[in-house]
Amino acid sequence: MESVRDFYNKVWREYADPQSHPMVARALEFQAAALKKRLLREKPRRVLDLGCGPAPIAKPHWAPLVVYGDIVLPMLLDLKGKLPAPTVCLNATHPPFATGSFQMIWCSLLVDHIGDVRSWVSELMRLLDQGGVLALACWDQSLLPPELYPEGKMLYRTSGGGVLAAPTYRNWKEAKRILLEHDPATEIDSRVIVKDRYVLEIAWTRSRA
Repeated sequence: MESVRDFYNKVWREYADPQSHPMVARALEFQAAALKKRLLREKPRRVLDLGCGPAPIAKPHWAPLVVYGDIVLPMLLDLKGKLPAPTVCLNATHPPFATGSFQMIWCSLLVDHIGDVRSWVSELMRLLDQGGVLALACWDQSLLPPELYPEGKMLYRTSGGGVLAAPTYRNWKEAKRILLEHDPATEIDSRVIVKDRYVLEIAWTRSRA
């Protein structure tokens, strides 16, 4: 995850800026609406926003406890001054929490940075209380523009016109298969962000009771 951390260390200040990246802002808006709706239905007491980024989807007042976890320390320090909720600097492949710590785990655009997705999903399920919900959001990778997503990486154009690369994996189909193994009733929400290029999907999976 070191290369992922290095990438987001460079871009986190502009990543969620609607003027610099309006597409990201539209994707965040869709995710926030979907998560808020689910939280109102599930009413979890303890929520983990894993890979929260500079503009977390989960808001502190949406549950009695919302914890923000990410690998980018400067961003978390900035976030800590803005939102009244615990922040934890961590490696998302090995979250430092006890078994059954959360009733919902939300992960936005994180799965494609994970190499061993099966082990990762199992680890996230360990963190869930019985009957808890795991939500993973990812782009439909079959539609992503190949010039920006060559094999093994994502190319990102900064607001200053530079191009940076972050490692990614074409693992979203595999991740959905694994979630279905855990919960055959896994649900998928989908929203077109940019026609024929960026379609965002959210998979909702419940841990075994």
